[in-house]
Amino acid sequence: MKRLATIGFIVVSLGVSTPVLAQENVGLLPTNPFYFLKEWGRSFRRAVTPSILKKVELGMQVREEKLAELKKMASIAADRVNSLVFTIDNYTDSVIRLTELFEAITDGAAAERILNLFVEQSVKHYAEIDALRIQLNDDESLQNDLANAQDALLDSLAQVVQRLDSPEKFAVRLHTALIQGEDPLKEIHAAEFLERLEQRLNTAFKKVVVQLQENLLLNLSGRLAGNMSLLGETFSVDGLGSAVSDPLLRLMVLDELRELVINSELKNQLSVLRQNILERTENDGGLIEEQVTAALKLLKNQLSEVEALVKEGAPAAQQLMNRVVFNIEQADELLSEGNVGGAFGQVTAGNAGIKGAFLYSTLTEKDFLSDEALLRSAYDELVKKIGNSDLLHQAEKEIIDVSKLINAGGSREKIINSLRSIKTLLATIEALGA
Repeated sequence: MKRLATIGFIVVSLGVSTPVLAQENVGLLPTNPFYFLKEWGRSFRRAVTPSILKKVELGMQVREEKLAELKKMASIAADRVNSLVFTIDNYTDSVIRLTELFEAITDGAAAERILNLFVEQSVKHYAEIDALRIQLNDDESLQNDLANAQDALLDSLAQVVQRLDSPEKFAVRLHTALIQGEDPLKEIHAAEFLERLEQRLNTAFKKVVVQLQENLLLNLSGRLAGNMSLLGETFSVDGLGSAVSDPLLRLMVLDELRELVINSELKNQLSVLRQNILERTENDGGLIEEQVTAALKLLKNQLSEVEALVKEGAPAAQQLMNRVVFNIEQADELLSEGNVGGAFGQVTAGNAGIKGAFLYSTLTEKDFLSDEALLRSAYDELVKKIGNSDLLHQAEKEIIDVSKLINAGGSREKIINSLRSIKTLLATIEALGA
């Protein structure tokens, strides 16, 4: 049975059934002198396509073709840097062009199917470009160009969905796209994608993305608690610390995971794992002061944004904000002393605190009631699958307790922590199968 959607607590289907068109026959590559004929054909098809929705779908097809061209070029000419740079830029232009085509759509409801495919394709392309960054990691110019292509994808996704979609529907589309496939590091890769995406979103969209990221990591923490042997296999120094396009982003997500873990033994093991990966990254020259300084600057900007959201009556949020201020002060001091690794540790701790304060300040009773209802649904599915067990009885009791807490207007901190505990417990039960 497919893993229950306890990670996103999304049970609504938007009918994502049409796959993004794949390109097996790549044809002419951008470096071919006759490539202009291929581009002319694309322009002609676009010109004779009357419907704007069809034009957008054609733009997505072109974007798919140009990624296929890039992957082909990387496989046959990895040493031809100039040709690869040209092909990467050619792909990035298709991303920008598609964003422009979307601007002609004024009715998001009429574009439901297109939005499903667009979100799915954007997630897929980001992952495939990430794989190219790992494959072509010896050349800095290629790394920069591929990172720029990822930035263009994220910018495009953020612009389109904020104009045409609702936060709630976008969360469903995004969750559906992120959980596809059998990637053993699925939650980690998804959390990294969401980490970069959230920086481009307004408060309403950012809230659902931060919630989704947290739910993915809570599911992972529960899964690891139910199967600790994974820490010596998939979730090992080699599994998590090698073949990574952005080591700093990986470490940041690991710190966010560790912050959410309830099981003390698992938290300790993750701390050791995180430190070993940090040391490997430093030894490999992957921890660069310039990048840590940029991450610290971003944290300071986020602090200013979240400060405006922290409400009276949310003391937990204010406590987290005070901790973030301390993390920032410590990071500045450590950087001045040349302790880049220590400074980065303070930045990642501050980043986790910022997310907590943001959720404490933005989640509403409606969000809590929605989570409660979906937790009940996930619990019912587990009962059907597993039958009765002591852990399921515990989960049932905790769901009843949090329901009472919500209805009684309990504190945000207690409600949020209770919901987190239940989400982790359900994931653990599923991993154990009992």
